[in-house]
Amino acid sequence: MIAFLDIQATTNNYKYAEILAFSIVLVDDGRILEQLKIRVKPVFALSEKEEEWAGYTNAELRNKLCFIDCLPQALALLDGAEVYFFDKFSEMIWRKSLREVGLPLNKSQNILLELLLRRGIVAKKHDLVETLEELSLEYKPEKQGKNAEALLAIYELLELSPADTASTQHKNVAEFSTVLNLDDLPAKPGVYYFLDHQKTVIYVGKAVNLKERVKAHFFSKLPFEVELTAATFSLEYKETGNELISLLLESADISRLKPLYNTQQIDSILPWTIESRIDKKGVFRLAPKEKNYSDNQHSISFNRDSVLVKLKNLALQFSLCYRFAGLERSSGSCSSPLCKGVCKGLEDKEVYNQRAKKAFETLSAKKESYFLKLTGRTINEEAFVLVRDGLYMGFGFIPLEYSVKSIEDFEAFIERQENTYFTNRSILQYLNTKGVSKFDLA
Repeated sequence: MIAFLDIQATTNNYKYAEILAFSIVLVDDGRILEQLKIRVKPVFALSEKEEEWAGYTNAELRNKLCFIDCLPQALALLDGAEVYFFDKFSEMIWRKSLREVGLPLNKSQNILLELLLRRGIVAKKHDLVETLEELSLEYKPEKQGKNAEALLAIYELLELSPADTASTQHKNVAEFSTVLNLDDLPAKPGVYYFLDHQKTVIYVGKAVNLKERVKAHFFSKLPFEVELTAATFSLEYKETGNELISLLLESADISRLKPLYNTQQIDSILPWTIESRIDKKGVFRLAPKEKNYSDNQHSISFNRDSVLVKLKNLALQFSLCYRFAGLERSSGSCSSPLCKGVCKGLEDKEVYNQRAKKAFETLSAKKESYFLKLTGRTINEEAFVLVRDGLYMGFGFIPLEYSVKSIEDFEAFIERQENTYFTNRSILQYLNTKGVSKFDLA
């Protein structure tokens, strides 16, 4: 099922906007199943300017339901449906309104205006009325918020229009561009892709300056470069706006595509974590373990050496036995200067276990959530990298007109990526060398 959701807000300022009216059309297999049109009483009375802009007076809205009271009927229609909005602002206001009453909304990629732009059906962004006129659709617009049927008409036009496979295949916020001439490459940060005659990606690279870096491949006399460029039939690239996203995207696509000529980052490096258990003697033990991080998110280090360093720090901080902390395998007593003798039978096991459990619990402490604010691809946007509870979630690009502060706001724009050894290393190195500020998130 597909649902089309049209929204009118009290203002076009995202920070202060409330939903004033909305309509829903629910469609299944080309048939309209149900429709809903609702006007909403805002929390705050409209100013005279807002009344004029919205086309409603406070008197007309006084006896309408508040948004939270309208929700049960609306959510019943939207349940299980793929939802389409006209523009990104509508989706953001809907998401914000649900979040304010404690309800989540999954990210929606279904923005009709973006689909029209991507396919070249419209040349630039318009409001709904102007878009309907440009598309010559026979629909008489109603008041804002009541035009879900118009969204259906736009969707039907999109369904009839031939899809541009080059633009619709990749829905990521970092879009592919095809290179026809090396001089057409931008002198900007990004990731580039060498393809063979079968359109298979054979090499992925990142660059601070795409034009210079790609040209360097073709002018190089090194045997590897000569072989690579001889096997290359075409080129594609993605602009990223900054070096860090180039690093992260390069890492993700090398791992995903496994190109023939990339020799690094091909193999997945499983993270090392710290596990606990009670042994046969009743002692609480810690030990390094190589496994999938999702099984043990409290301790993600991605290589054995870093786990051993963390274990040693815990052993010194909590006076743990090196043997029972997974740092030494020899029988008998350990070499720790701070061990109180549990390995020699000189310390009560329960007393030791209390310290060991407390040490283990520190690993489960909530990891920080933050974002990095980075340069966007154009002057009209900013880029970000999102880390949630210590895990890299992905990156994205946000138009400057949106005020984005919470994790949920970021997730509306994010291109999700896998948290790996390489992505963690890239973020940490970038933080250490570039001096980028972290912005904490609740």
